[in-house]
Amino acid sequence: MRLLVLFDLDNTLVDRQKTLAEWAVEFATRHGLEGEEQKYILGMVAERAYPSTFDLIRNRYRLSMSTVELGPVPEWWTPLSPAPAGAG
Repeated sequence: MRLLVLFDLDNTLVDRQKTLAEWAVEFATRHGLEGEEQKYILGMVAERAYPSTFDLIRNRYRLSMSTVELGPVPEWWTPLSPAPAGAG
């Protein structure tokens, strides 16, 4: 079995900015954030978002959920599993 890994470094395969902006709006709405706080969230994820970005947001709002639970996970995303022993 051969595996294929795609890296989207320039936003051509997945519109990362749209996904992050949608997440930011949904997060702000869910937590009743408006005005400057909503701008803060949008600004934090405008270009890129790393686990540390969501950790900062989680800490700022004292959320009990984990950083992984907080961040956006697209429906199509599936974590990679290690190849079985002896595979290719």
